[in-house]
Amino acid sequence: MIPTLPSRSFPAPRRSVLKSGLTALFGTLICVYLFYCLINGDTWHIKDLKFDSVSFPYTKRPEATQFCTAEEYANGHWVRRKNPPSSLDEIRTLYGVKDRGRLECDPPGWPVIAKGRVPLEEPTHIERMLNQTRWKWAPRNDCHRWEMSEEAFVVRMLRSRAGLILVGDSLSEQHHEIVRNFLVSHGGPYQLRFTGSRPRIDEVFLDPNHELTQHYLRVAGVTAERLKNPITTFFLERHLLSMAEYDQVNSHVERYVPLSEDDGQHQWVSESLWDARYREQLERPVTFTVEEGIGENAKVAVQEEPTILVLNTGPHWIASEIGTHSVPDADVLKSYNNMIDKVLYNLTANAPPADLKVFYRATSPGHESCAEIAEPVVENPRWNVTSDREIYNWHLLQPFNEAWKRRISSVTIQPPPHRLDISYLDTWEMSLQRGDAKFLPPHDCLHFCYQGVIEEWQKFLWHEIVRESVNADYGMENREPVYL
Repeated sequence: MIPTLPSRSFPAPRRSVLKSGLTALFGTLICVYLFYCLINGDTWHIKDLKFDSVSFPYTKRPEATQFCTAEEYANGHWVRRKNPPSSLDEIRTLYGVKDRGRLECDPPGWPVIAKGRVPLEEPTHIERMLNQTRWKWAPRNDCHRWEMSEEAFVVRMLRSRAGLILVGDSLSEQHHEIVRNFLVSHGGPYQLRFTGSRPRIDEVFLDPNHELTQHYLRVAGVTAERLKNPITTFFLERHLLSMAEYDQVNSHVERYVPLSEDDGQHQWVSESLWDARYREQLERPVTFTVEEGIGENAKVAVQEEPTILVLNTGPHWIASEIGTHSVPDADVLKSYNNMIDKVLYNLTANAPPADLKVFYRATSPGHESCAEIAEPVVENPRWNVTSDREIYNWHLLQPFNEAWKRRISSVTIQPPPHRLDISYLDTWEMSLQRGDAKFLPPHDCLHFCYQGVIEEWQKFLWHEIVRESVNADYGMENREPVYL
């Protein structure tokens, strides 16, 4: 319906033909303009009309004009949902968590001995999960995002030799659990394989005999040979280095005790498997069944995609793990920079046999006194670490991130066989704003609840994967305005 214009008091007009004609013409122009706006989807707010002006301004719903750049996605803020979930089932639906997926956000003050084992139906547990999921991430400039669907994700991973590989500590483990939450359900096509303890390898394979697997293979245009490799893998390796490399990067530390002479102090250091294992997976090529076309009307051939490798390490680079005595910050930072050099050298000197896209995900901050933070801090969030937290080196986590950013910005993508395509996935800001979303306040102010922040890490990663993909049939564009 065309809105009614507000009434105004005007002086009595003269009865002249010219005046009447002009008035009629003026009214006709307004009607035509209103009708034009309606058919073009513009939203009118009559209170904004100015009848004493030549122009007739109106308020139009903002529309994004481009897909988010990495910088725009990273530098947004958390906003309240217009219709937040009101039950656990709605949380599962909102985040795509399958029936075998983990929902958890421990109530403040819950006994630390029971961390991660709070009954799902505990009222305070439900209340906290509902509070955490009232918020969503809004990238800067209201830009468009690529949203992840199960099918698009699986098809994209099938077209690469080893799918998605994450390597890191317990924060990366949470990231991989979010991916599993999105995929694995009772009766579904996925098979889980867990190997070892330290290091540990978690893998997700597709069941060759499941009907949905056959569907995914057809859509991806690949043969069943691809099923020999997983679609996702997580390596629990806290330092990204072998034990010999760990000794090497710490050799400058005064009174450093090599692992070969260790008496148990280096309990978190383990032998490394990820570098050799992913290279083995990349040796197996992907065979395509579709030579040309994705769907009936496509005109391009299906092409192999790069394997995605996501690295992170930070919280375990602490003085108490490097040595048996107080290690100065300068020595810890030097060890960390030595590690970066070694990882980048390994990625280039022994070139992988297939295309590889590497992301370094920013280490998220620990939040001091997280039990006192009630909601996201989106205006000038501060990161302060006092002396009682320095034992965990939280004050070095941002310097660690800056070291990676400097090194990545200086990396030159070279032609094979020494190609290294690496990007920095800047999840710091979206994590910094959510001190309220920590896993178990006040005992665990480093890890996050399982719904909310970490999903945004994965959404951000997926957005970047789609932006850089060779094939163009993965995306569901999210045009939802941030105020919905």
